[in-house]
Amino acid sequence: MLLFYIQKRRITRSHRHLYEIDRANTRERGVMDERHRDDMRRLEERDAEIARLKALLSSSREICKEELTCCESPVKYKTSNHREPHRNRLAEAITAVMENDCDELCNPEFSLERLAKIVGSNSKYVSQTINEEFNRNFSTYINDYRVKLACERLANTEYDSYKIKFVGESVGFKSQSTFTEVFRQHTGLSPAVYRRMAKEDRGGC
Repeated sequence: MLLFYIQKRRITRSHRHLYEIDRANTRERGVMDERHRDDMRRLEERDAEIARLKALLSSSREICKEELTCCESPVKYKTSNHREPHRNRLAEAITAVMENDCDELCNPEFSLERLAKIVGSNSKYVSQTINEEFNRNFSTYINDYRVKLACERLANTEYDSYKIKFVGESVGFKSQSTFTEVFRQHTGLSPAVYRRMAKEDRGGC
């Protein structure tokens, strides 16, 4: 019994450590997201200034028109004129969808093609932008947001009465097993342990 008790305490401490790390990472991601938005705003200001200078240096209205048309054309890969300002603007549009359109994010049928349609591009360019700007593929990228939202809901008293399966489905996972697997990959904890740790943090049973 003593050995069992000691082992249980070690597991509990390990879970607590992983939970605290994940909460700290969640807060850090929030700070990084804000910095990313600030960087995007600065890039927009830079692009606007570049466009203004090009207009001033242009020797004719026709050249100005061509420059503006180029800036508004669909984003392309580097191998086919995938310019950095285009990619930055597309990255900002993608981030806006992921952070502000919960209905799309939590739709289990949400796909790369659907995201591309929303941002007015195509799946090839959107996939390339996610890889280059966020160092992730589409599946990992969307799961980052879904797990982050699941963490918030598992720590929210309003979701205490809901089963783990429901929480997973509410953020877009089609099955509890997939939700548990992906959640564990991102946090090191199962959703059930994460919820228990969150309850302990707020003094619950």
